[in-house]
Amino acid sequence: MFSNLIQILTGYFSSLTTVFGSIGLVILLTTLILRFALLPLTIKYSTRSLHHQARMKKLQPKLEKIKVQYKDNPQKMSQETLNLYKKHDLPLLDKSGLLSGLLQLPLVLGMIAIIRELSFSGSAFLWISDLARPDFFLAITGSVLVWLSTKIGPQPLQQNSFMNWLPVLITGFFLWKISAGIGLFWVASNIVTVVQSFILRSRAKAITV
Repeated sequence: MFSNLIQILTGYFSSLTTVFGSIGLVILLTTLILRFALLPLTIKYSTRSLHHQARMKKLQPKLEKIKVQYKDNPQKMSQETLNLYKKHDLPLLDKSGLLSGLLQLPLVLGMIAIIRELSFSGSAFLWISDLARPDFFLAITGSVLVWLSTKIGPQPLQQNSFMNWLPVLITGFFLWKISAGIGLFWVASNIVTVVQSFILRSRAKAITV
């Protein structure tokens, strides 16, 4: 069933390419439209997740006190921790953060599956001479967007930490090894991620618990 759906959507992409004259433009526009369509829900669940994290942070001193008080009684420690969460009506699992990620997963997997079925040989777009081959500038652009989204995001970066740069390096390596067609989707998607990070940063500042 999934393969049949991919075949149908691949044909749809091919038809749009005939209309717009560029498969690269179709990938770019489709990705931006779908990601921006999902953005309100993503922002909604991500904001709830930030609120959950803020409440967890506020409870941290009490949690540390429980750990010290019942360090020799793990069972009692667990029970008191659960009681504290229950008292403050705070769920252990941050479902909102999970939903925020799951919303985008079908789009990412579906788009990559569709793009892999498309024929890029000889297809050019903007500065990219062949969408079937990796593009260095696209890899650099993708890495910069990942860095920017984490830099302006709601979560503070660790000072001089290699972990801050790891996603940037992985993204650059990934985009340098795949076709520019998939890379174009990845870059377009991360443009929306930057917008999302900027919005969430302002939301995080306004959260009070």
